Amino acid sequence: MQKEIENILKRQIPGYSYGSRREDQTEVINQSGLYKDVIYIEGSVVHDLLAEDFIEGWKSHGTVQRQSKEKFDLVNLQIRKVVEAKGSKYIKVPYTTRIWMAQLKDR
Repeated sequence: MQKEIENILKRQIPGYSYGSRREDQTEVINQSGLYKDVIYIEGSVVHDLLAEDFIEGWKSHGTVQRQSKEKFDLVNLQIRKVVEAKGSKYIKVPYTTRIWMAQLKDR
């Protein structure tokens, strides 16, 4: 289902970008010159969500809204169709948290 939704986004929003939240921030932090060695941590969890809650959640997706502009409602309708076609009341949704942390250098 994730791949189908990504295909909708790419089809409806030419040049769609996930934004900096999915990009490695190590070099940005290093280039600032403010911090010591960067430590990267990642963790994943899978939640069982009501399909309807998952569908409705896309309506608050700022990255999609900013990039789709007038196609936002169409994108949400197409996502709804994909999710409802699965015929499940609940769906499994993976979430990944990524953290870049570093200690401030002594001044």
